[in-house]
Amino acid sequence: MSAFSENSSAPPEPLPSCGRNDTLLPATPDKRKRACMARRGQVGRIEVSGNWYVVRFWRYPEGQPRVHASERICPVDRRALGYLTGGERRIRANEIVAGSGSAEGKAFVESTSATFKQQAEIFLNHSINRKRRPAKPTTIQGWRYCLNNWLNPTIGELPLASVNNMALKGLVRSSIRRTSHHRPS
Repeated sequence: MSAFSENSSAPPEPLPSCGRNDTLLPATPDKRKRACMARRGQVGRIEVSGNWYVVRFWRYPEGQPRVHASERICPVDRRALGYLTGGERRIRANEIVAGSGSAEGKAFVESTSATFKQQAEIFLNHSINRKRRPAKPTTIQGWRYCLNNWLNPTIGELPLASVNNMALKGLVRSSIRRTSHHRPS
């Protein structure tokens, strides 16, 4: 049987081209993104550095910016004294990170003393001056209005690390109080 039907003398129209040598693109992407997990604290990353397995993690020295730290776990060679299996390496890496104090939120809280108001001003300046897609003047004006009239009066003087769910609940309560007397009954 032929590819053409008996009622039609013209060949069927070709499929639309997608611009790449008339081949169809796959329906699903080749590389899928990994699921986003909430960060619960540092566990460190185990890598091979020379003849050693090392754990890499962030360390927060007091009053200084964070630094990338690296500490040895065990030798890579299986016959060497002190070699650990994969599970044992992970346990030892967790002990090292926990012992450094970097897995706790306290080290971060102590190392940052900026208030919400200061960080908001830094953010606005960065948004204006960045090279790629700087924020437009009307956008900055709207953000400044919200900061000056709503956010800074309530949470502006809080340390940045103290801005959490509880602080934002207080912000919502105060904004409801401020707007409730303006509503008609």
